[in-house]
Amino acid sequence: MIKFKLQPILSLKQNIEKVKQRDLADAFYYEEQCKAKRNYIISQQEILSNLMTEKISGKIQPSQIKHYNDYNKILEAQLEETEREVRKAHEQVLEKQQSLIEAMKERKILESLKETHIQEQLTLEKQAEQALLDEVVSFKYSRQGEDE
Repeated sequence: MIKFKLQPILSLKQNIEKVKQRDLADAFYYEEQCKAKRNYIISQQEILSNLMTEKISGKIQPSQIKHYNDYNKILEAQLEETEREVRKAHEQVLEKQQSLIEAMKERKILESLKETHIQEQLTLEKQAEQALLDEVVSFKYSRQGEDE
């Protein structure tokens, strides 16, 4: 068994990569939640708009118009805040993606080093084995020469 001196570091990098994958998944989930919240607010605005259109075509009290306008302003403020949250969540997703890419690069570098190390060790073992075989053949050949 060939021992790779940097194996503990490689294992650590693999664990770090897994954590960063989970972080990215969480960031995607949060972004989707923000988008769902935004879509809900937009649907509430559409419902309010349709309701106001219905009411305006019939009889409506000024207090109801004020109530609908106040509610619409609240929805607008919520929509602005949600839009900020969506942008921030998207930025976090991009940041987490970049972080994951860096972690993957570091892991791949170490895996490449490990593979190179294994290949070098196998080459050294083959050379040592060949040298041993050469020595055995040489010894047998020299013994045959002595026996004759």
